[in-house]
Amino acid sequence: MQVSIMAATLEAKYKEHKDDVVNLTSLIFIASALGVYLIATTVLIADDGLYYIERAQKFTSNPINIRKSSSTGISIPDNGGPQVCGFVCG
Repeated sequence: MQVSIMAATLEAKYKEHKDDVVNLTSLIFIASALGVYLIATTVLIADDGLYYIERAQKFTSNPINIRKSSSTGISIPDNGGPQVCGFVCG
C-alpha cells in the first residue's frame, strides 16, 4: 500500500515537472522568435549617414553656418539656390 502511494506521488511530481518543461520550452521558443524578429527589423544607420542627418537638422535652423562649414559636394552660392557638383564647389 505504501509503495502504491509513493508511486502515485512520484508520478504526480513527474507530471508537474513535465508540464513545467513544456511551458519553459514554449516560453524560450517565443522569446527567441521575438528576439530574432526584433533584430531582423532593426534599422541601422551608418556613421556617415548620421553625419548628414545631423547636418540636415542643423541646416533648418541655421543654414548660413552650415554653408560656411560645409565640406561636401553641395555648395549654396550667395546669389541663388543650391548647386550640386561632383567635387567641392567654391
